[in-house]
Amino acid sequence: MNNLKRIVRKGYKYWNIIRHIQILQTIRLHRVVKPPRSTSLRVFNYSHINIDTTSKIIMMPKSYLGINQVNIQRGKVKPCTLWLSNGSELICNGSFTMFEGSAIVVVNGGRLVLGDRSYMNESLIQCASSVTVGNNCAIAGGVLIQDTDFHTVIENGIDKINAKPIFISDNVWICANATILKGVKIGKGSIIAAGAVVTKDVPANCIVAGNPAKIIKTNISWK
Repeated sequence: MNNLKRIVRKGYKYWNIIRHIQILQTIRLHRVVKPPRSTSLRVFNYSHINIDTTSKIIMMPKSYLGINQVNIQRGKVKPCTLWLSNGSELICNGSFTMFEGSAIVVVNGGRLVLGDRSYMNESLIQCASSVTVGNNCAIAGGVLIQDTDFHTVIENGIDKINAKPIFISDNVWICANATILKGVKIGKGSIIAAGAVVTKDVPANCIVAGNPAKIIKTNISWK
């Protein structure tokens, strides 16, 4: 009897997962991307997806990209957005999950690299140059990662560069409503506190907080 109950519960769990997969969007995405057979590329619920003919998603072998995953017990779901245009490129190097309400926008030949066992939760990545997210990274709700100003700033008659690469190392935790701006490198194992605005490089294994973000603790780790 106990075995039967376990089988029923397991079957119900998988049925709920299947029920939330957006079959038509997943099929369309597979036709555009044409990933290797060892990969898994799935759209859950409904999402806003646009990949123009000059852009591409590259799925590395045995990688996984889940778009708009949610707690399957929830009701109404906020859509995700995946927008690639003007020769842009998204590379998935492992298992990456976009939870509900998340958005990725890559434009103007930008290159976004997503690491293994990382995720973003109702946050936004905007890339026009280069953004790299390492392995085991947690990107919380309300986070903005943006490598461009999207407008040119003119200072003393000279155009300032409005796009610089962002590099986020492995095992970085970016807490709610933090902002990571252009040209920043975040070291391995660091924590970006809630609401922090990061304008300069962050060393490994430290906590930064404030606007602009400053180091408040060193020699830390998290799990």
